[in-house]
Amino acid sequence: MYQLYFLAMCKFNKNKTETSLLLPKSATIADTIVIHQLACDIWRDYYPRMISTAQIEYMLERMYSEHKLTIDIEQQRLRFTLFEWQQQAVGFTGCEIQAAHLFLDKIYLQVAYHGQGFGQQMLHYVEQLGREQDLISISLRVNKHNIQAIRAYERAGFANIKSLCTDIGQGFVMDDYVMQKSLI
Repeated sequence: MYQLYFLAMCKFNKNKTETSLLLPKSATIADTIVIHQLACDIWRDYYPRMISTAQIEYMLERMYSEHKLTIDIEQQRLRFTLFEWQQQAVGFTGCEIQAAHLFLDKIYLQVAYHGQGFGQQMLHYVEQLGREQDLISISLRVNKHNIQAIRAYERAGFANIKSLCTDIGQGFVMDDYVMQKSLI
């Protein structure tokens, strides 16, 4: 049902052609290798301007090892969705329902596909997931130095609601803004 709505919504977007539609696919344990590789490629390509290489590697191991991803999927802690373009996985999301809210824990798109509206398509898909579950809001965390993402979230209707600095071990911190969008 989500895919049909997502595709219909994208087809009516006059700024996009049918060839620029992402295809969402619910991820399974068999997809952990793909998610792991996407995370490694995206983080190593995009995040060195914001955090150290040592922190990138630490966070990749902590959050995106195949073992950790398998646990997240098996225990249904996160609902992962892969996004494909021309039959190739180019990004993914990971969402968690927390009471009446949807927490968008992960949203990543290969850097080569930035600026083409794909990130907004992914956000619209997640928004529809929240609406289908009758949730009242979506929240996410974004690195304070990730100006490109902050602007994209603001364009999608998210507002900065607080600043949060979390010690993640090994002398590293996640220095983020928490952003939220109402679904009601």
